[in-house]
Amino acid sequence: MRRPIWMLFVAPLLFLGCSPERTSYKVQDGVLDLRSAQVDSSFILNLDGAWEFYWKRLLTPGDFQKAPAPDIFLDEPDAWNAARIAGHELGGTGYATYRLRILLPENSPPLSLKLLDSGSSYRFWVNGQYYGGAGVVSSNPDEAMPSYRTALYDLIAPGESVELVIQVANFHHRKGGIWEPIKFGSYDAIHSYREYMLIFEGFLAGSLVIMGFYHIGLFLLRKKDRSTLWFGLFCLDIALRTMVTGERILHGVVPFEYWEALLKVEYISMNVGLPLFLLFLRSLYPSEIPLRMTQILIGIDLALVLLVLVTPARIYSHSVDFHQLVIVVGVLLCTYGLLKSVVRRRDGAVVVSLTSFIFILTVLNDILYNQQVIFTFQMVGFGLFIFIFSQSFILSLKFSRAFSTIEALSENLQRYNRAYSRFVPREFLRFLQKESILDIHLGDQVQTEMTVLFVDIRSFTTISEHMTPKENFDFLNDYLGRIGPLIRKNNGFIDKYLGDGLMALFPEGAEDALQAALEIQKAINVFNEELTQWGRPAIRVGAGIHTGRLMLGTVGEQERMDGTVISDAVNLASRIEGLTRSYGSSIVISEESLVRLEDPNKFCYRFLGKVRVKGKTEPVSVFEVFDLDPTEMRIVKQVTRTEFEKGIMALHRGEYDEARKLFEGILRANPEDEAAALYIRKLDKLVPRNEGRSA
Repeated sequence: MRRPIWMLFVAPLLFLGCSPERTSYKVQDGVLDLRSAQVDSSFILNLDGAWEFYWKRLLTPGDFQKAPAPDIFLDEPDAWNAARIAGHELGGTGYATYRLRILLPENSPPLSLKLLDSGSSYRFWVNGQYYGGAGVVSSNPDEAMPSYRTALYDLIAPGESVELVIQVANFHHRKGGIWEPIKFGSYDAIHSYREYMLIFEGFLAGSLVIMGFYHIGLFLLRKKDRSTLWFGLFCLDIALRTMVTGERILHGVVPFEYWEALLKVEYISMNVGLPLFLLFLRSLYPSEIPLRMTQILIGIDLALVLLVLVTPARIYSHSVDFHQLVIVVGVLLCTYGLLKSVVRRRDGAVVVSLTSFIFILTVLNDILYNQQVIFTFQMVGFGLFIFIFSQSFILSLKFSRAFSTIEALSENLQRYNRAYSRFVPREFLRFLQKESILDIHLGDQVQTEMTVLFVDIRSFTTISEHMTPKENFDFLNDYLGRIGPLIRKNNGFIDKYLGDGLMALFPEGAEDALQAALEIQKAINVFNEELTQWGRPAIRVGAGIHTGRLMLGTVGEQERMDGTVISDAVNLASRIEGLTRSYGSSIVISEESLVRLEDPNKFCYRFLGKVRVKGKTEPVSVFEVFDLDPTEMRIVKQVTRTEFEKGIMALHRGEYDEARKLFEGILRANPEDEAAALYIRKLDKLVPRNEGRSA
């Protein structure tokens, strides 16, 4: 039959006690009379009351045929430490026999017994039949061996009465005797109780382990927040304590020879629990939890941990009473700090305080339970489980706020990145192998081959003299706003603006740069039509293109730096753009760029000659691209291309008359060919015309 999950939590509470009728049955003078009780399948009660007690006598069921008199009737469950026989207090060490007779009603269902641990070993008989035990019971301290082991005993044909005989020996712990309630009831009730308790404690321990490692993992991911570390360690500590207390799950699977080691684990987990809890609360509310008092309590608990490590159980087990006093002081400290956090309206203080108080109450319950003041069960794990869920809520709240903050910061960062990209191109960062502007350092540089494009307005100074400063800026932004998208469209990026001009880089090849230059000239033609409509003069733009190796990097100083490109190729591209004024060309391209075109013949170009540019010792071959010249001029340039290039070659060979003849013929065909006119002027300087020849 499937049981709902909520019964894991409710069932232990239902089994804590019995109905008013059943709880009225108590052991009196070694006898429990149940003949008038309704013993059915749900029957279960604790065998509490006055048992027969035989001090320093290990009696077997056969010994009771002689009807020995008990030393006293000892109330159970309780340690025998404070019991007095003949005016003498027994103390914790020793051995004894307990005896109880249970009178049963007729037609009782199958019955069972559930024993937790006794201090610190026991043997058990029912109706003269040996049923089992834990550890080794002996009157000799050297032979006795302790063990904690929860056990179920199914009674075989109990008849009208049940005689229980239990031998207990203790030479290893501060407390001796039967200090845990012995449960008696029907087979179904006892086994169901045991099953629910195991499931509850196992589920609780497993949940605590998961939450513990989860919070420790959060700390490893974000070490700035130590609250997750302390809370995770606290969960693991209570999970471990849950496994060695209550149903003592670990004692049931580990050989009893390791009793001392498991008991040390129990005490150490108890001693480190308070420091971890205090550190957790203080990490949440550092101003509310007093530091000095926290340090004192942590120091005391660490000293108790050291005591557990270096002494045997019969010594360090006496520290529990002192430690419980420390816990009470710690509870008062936590209460004080939490109330202050609520008054000061700290984040999550109400939820943390409420669940902390629930947890504190379970801690106090465990203290009173361990002192046999009340007889409930270990509740600290249950209280912590509630506390964990509150922390999960607070953690979710914290993460929700953090995510909202992150989203806002991310949105701001995106806006910042978009703003930065207007000043520092993303492509520039990519070539420097940087993710963002934050990664840029002074001196970062990379060397690569690119095509450089310079674009500039001719005679802009003359044009700007007729405009106000605002009109100048508006004009330039309108002009540059038409050029920038065309450069990006052709896989380039603008490295810098140079007043009325700009420098752009094309990483993927010269063809992109040339295509961008052609599209820019088309855009300028459209722009000129608009300028004419506005009553302003048209502009002419020159573009120079060159390909070579260059260095991208950062220059400046720590507080002010800039990205730049340093290379002979950049200087040469700038000089080539300057040649557009001399040759009257819209686009001039170097031979290094021309030969890198996939198919140069699909463009209209002609050789302008070898020119010496400033900064270069060797002459540079340059070419004019005239695809966007007016149709008639373009056709004439194509037809006269051969003669033009022959004229240049003749000029270089010193055949000045032949060169003049060719260039003059070109000018007759196209009087607006400024390049041909330039060469005529050069020839005039080299070989002045004589009057007769010129006539």
